[in-house]
Order: sequence, then C-alpha cells, then structure tokens
Amino acid sequence: MTSTDWRNQKLNGRIIEIDGLRGIAILMVLVFHYVGSIGSPRNPLWGLLTQSLHLFWSGVDLFFVLSGFLITGILVDSRHSRRFFSTFYARRIHRIFPLYFGWLGLYWVGRDFDLDHRLGTALFQTSVPGWLYPLFLQNNAPLWLNLDLPGWLGMSWSLAIEEQFYAVLPLIIRF
Repeated sequence: MTSTDWRNQKLNGRIIEIDGLRGIAILMVLVFHYVGSIGSPRNPLWGLLTQSLHLFWSGVDLFFVLSGFLITGILVDSRHSRRFFSTFYARRIHRIFPLYFGWLGLYWVGRDFDLDHRLGTALFQTSVPGWLYPLFLQNNAPLWLNLDLPGWLGMSWSLAIEEQFYAVLPLIIRF
C-alpha cells in the first residue's frame, strides 16, 4: 500500500465548494463592515436590513476555519518534502506581502501627509507603534497597549492572526 492509496482522488487539487464558502465568508465580512456598520438612514427598511446582518461578523471565523483546513492539508501532504519550509514560506510571502506592504505604505503616506486633517476624517492617526505592523503583531495592540488600530489598518488584525498561524503551524506539522 503506497502513501497515496488512502487519499480520496476527488480531493486532489482545489475543492471548489470550499473556495465558494471562503468567497461567501469574505462577502459576509465586507457586507457586515460596509453595509451593516454604517449609520442607518431614517428609513425602516434600511434599519431592518442592517439588523438582519448582525451575524455576518461570523464570516471571519468561517474564513479562518476553512483557511486553516486548507493550509493544514497542504502542509500535511508536503511534510516530507526537502523544500517544505522554503516552498511554503515563499508562497505565503509572494501571496501576502506585496499587497499588505503596499497597503501599509499607503497608510504611512496618509499619516505623514496628515490626510486625516486634510480630508476631515480619522483613518490614519493612532498611537499604535508603527513597528507592530511589519511584524504582524498589530492584533495585540488593544491587549498590550489598550490602543485601537487606525481605520485604514483596522482590518489588518485578522491578517496578523493568520500570519502568526502560518509562522507556527508548519513547525508543528514538520516536527
């Protein structure tokens, strides 16, 4: 019996249904933040709509569970590879870092050019130390420092948790 005999051949490659569920989870979070969290116009239908979106926050949890399942499967399947760590981390870096550090760069530009004052908004100003962001530790700012993340980077707490998971899980699976 070879190591591939136990595998379900239908599960080789992408699992379209899980990709679909991840897409739904992302949409739930976006709708929750961009529709459900904004102030209600004085219209009873709008109030009904925003109240019906109350549980859409759970899209983050659903996304974490599905991503954890998929990443764990990839790691378990490749745990004996000679290039286990380099392949896994190279894929993560190429997928996450360009967009994240570009977004982080836009935050620093907005902060340095005082765009909050110029635009009359509160997206960039914060007391959270800037060094937390490149290290993916910003999710700890509310716990360690009792500080809220700025609006521009408020959603990055979930990415920080995901990256912390990626830093630890490969070590656990390999060893």
